[in-house]
Amino acid sequence: MKYNRFERFCARHERWGVPNLMLFVIAANVVLFLLNSTVYGAVFVYRWLTFIPSEIAHGQVWRVITFVLIPNVGDIFSLAISSLFYFFVGRALEQEWGRLKFTIFYFTGVLLQAAFAGIMSIWYGDNVATYTLTGAHYLNMSLFLAYAVLNPDGMVRLYFLIPIKMKWLALIDLAYILVGVLLNPFPENMFPLVAILNVAIFFAGKAYHTLRRKNFEHSNRIDFQKKTKEIKKRGYTHRCIVCGKTDVSNPEEEFRYCSQCKGYACYCSEHINNHTHIK
Repeated sequence: MKYNRFERFCARHERWGVPNLMLFVIAANVVLFLLNSTVYGAVFVYRWLTFIPSEIAHGQVWRVITFVLIPNVGDIFSLAISSLFYFFVGRALEQEWGRLKFTIFYFTGVLLQAAFAGIMSIWYGDNVATYTLTGAHYLNMSLFLAYAVLNPDGMVRLYFLIPIKMKWLALIDLAYILVGVLLNPFPENMFPLVAILNVAIFFAGKAYHTLRRKNFEHSNRIDFQKKTKEIKKRGYTHRCIVCGKTDVSNPEEEFRYCSQCKGYACYCSEHINNHTHIK
């Protein structure tokens, strides 16, 4: 398997990643859910952990990350279901990619959303960013789509009953995003697209190399077919470019190709070691 520079860097510096990152995120979700159920706890979460661009600009930079730790579910049952699912997805991605690559993917998603929300707040105010970026809904969406790309035929039971492949769930999710983009006002409708952008960045290289490999295989297949037609037309397969012997005129002769000559230079046994290399 061929690895690009980024993947080699991640493999060599695996220790830089956060081990069991999703376990820490889910534990924080549970703690903040319990804290948010109390009056004083809810005030603390809103005043110190939510994404408020104006407060970030005044030095409270931890809000760039802490907003994803706030659970955006209304009851403990929904929290349990979503936590189990995204823990499974996150752990699978971490095992597939390695600790560092998954850590970079996760925080790239956080920073992309935070940067977009910060830019939008300049024109639309803090309320748009604070309301839209409460919780890790869009970030979890990117985790799910990344897992679906890596495991399109993986099965999951919808509502614990209906078996469905990940690729179909991903298509439903993308359709839901498209509907939201068309129906919701700007800039709220752009946040799901920012989440998908995270997935696009990490899989663009893979898609590019896959496309190049298919084009290379296609061109090689065309060249092989062309070569076969040429051989049938000229009536021989090998021909010494020095003396002109062919495998038809001299079937007993052994022909070889020189690796130091440019192109496909064929020589008979007399001239394979006695010729001037073509440059």
